[in-house]
Amino acid sequence: MSRLLIAAAEQARLSSQEPVFLLGKPLLKGTKDLGYFGEFTSSEVATGAAIHALAGMNTTNSMNSTAGWLGFAYQGKHLLVAKKPIRHSVSLASLNTQGVRDGSKVVTIVNHQFRLRLIRGGDANPAAGPGGEWDALIYPIVDGRWASFSLIDLGAGVERGGWTWCMEQKKDQVNPYWYLQRGYGAVENFQLVENNSQNSNGWRPILELID
Repeated sequence: MSRLLIAAAEQARLSSQEPVFLLGKPLLKGTKDLGYFGEFTSSEVATGAAIHALAGMNTTNSMNSTAGWLGFAYQGKHLLVAKKPIRHSVSLASLNTQGVRDGSKVVTIVNHQFRLRLIRGGDANPAAGPGGEWDALIYPIVDGRWASFSLIDLGAGVERGGWTWCMEQKKDQVNPYWYLQRGYGAVENFQLVENNSQNSNGWRPILELID
């Protein structure tokens, strides 16, 4: 099937659905359970510096403050994922201490409440391998289904902050306090590592809309 026919079929399918919006923007691709709203600027949502402040963290090793956000629908929820990591050389322990690993931190942005958390990147929690929101949402914006971002566009290349910390712990009786990371040179890459603050570690926050 040609790309024009695929695009027309996608548009027809979206037109038949109840409209879905995130901060006033309509769903561009997919469905309310797995879809893409497109890009949001930092002025439409928040800068990386503002997220640091809301999390109660200083801006040491901050980066990509105005890179913006990517909007998604996933399993009936609306998510804003930082387009690039906003901090490098960050330990998982420091994120956990501030409540921004698991979503216990609730923040107010543009008159809406959000859970501030990490992306889910594993097959379960504890995790033995890759999966979760990373596979469901990041793959389609790299492989052309929804968009065609490069790893450099997403700050996931072989660079500072290129490994994105994820929420999941390692499924391992020997090293239960190792954690999952995704990215760093290939969208499918993953590793399970002990808590550390190497400069390749990146904080890529998610804002999960509550109301």
